[in-house]
Amino acid sequence: MSDPKEHVVIEGERMSTIAFLEGVDAQATWDDQKNAALKKKREDPEILMPGDKVVVRKQADQHDGKPEAGNDHDEAAVLSELKLHFFLAGKPLASKLLMMTIAQTPPAAKGYPTVVPLTTQPDGSLRFHLHPLVTECTFKFLDPVFEIRLLVGHLHPIDAGGGVEQRLNNLGYHCPLPAPSPGKEQEKAQKVLRAHALARFQADIGAAVTGEGSQDALRKHTHEPPKVKA
Repeated sequence: MSDPKEHVVIEGERMSTIAFLEGVDAQATWDDQKNAALKKKREDPEILMPGDKVVVRKQADQHDGKPEAGNDHDEAAVLSELKLHFFLAGKPLASKLLMMTIAQTPPAAKGYPTVVPLTTQPDGSLRFHLHPLVTECTFKFLDPVFEIRLLVGHLHPIDAGGGVEQRLNNLGYHCPLPAPSPGKEQEKAQKVLRAHALARFQADIGAAVTGEGSQDALRKHTHEPPKVKA
């Protein structure tokens, strides 16, 4: 086993990205005792926060899977699996054909398809796979015709800065994201905007309108797994 090192997460990175870049196994790294505190703090290894620190170390039987300069196609890359749900006017976009276009394919992912035809499930869900270095893709529906841009690895944990706002926006409740270093007045204004968006969401789902909380409801309506209680 190699000596451990810290990988500081940047915007757009997820556990599969880190594993690819560092040449380690994603699940083994996430399960490493050195990452126990982070694993307890972040429920999903694919939803990390910039600044999080992941300890990486190779097991004795692991080869160095880091991408090498000049490699056009890394056969060993483990693709990230993602799942989305698409709705229009509150109804699932069931059994709809769409085209997924990968934006700015990184050099290490060269050789992977950049345009992929997909079809949603009867409940509007869609499962697909991406190279771990891809951070952006676009979904173009053919009937009805519209496009959705997805930033992969940019969703913050729901209990971290901007996490609630991002989920509200994804559900169609416009809510500006908080500034990186807000002043007191900006912070107050942000709380008011978030409260208004949350109140609209709560009213639409028939919940008590308080303008706060509702993390469990947001998880449910964005189809995220419920919080695991310790």
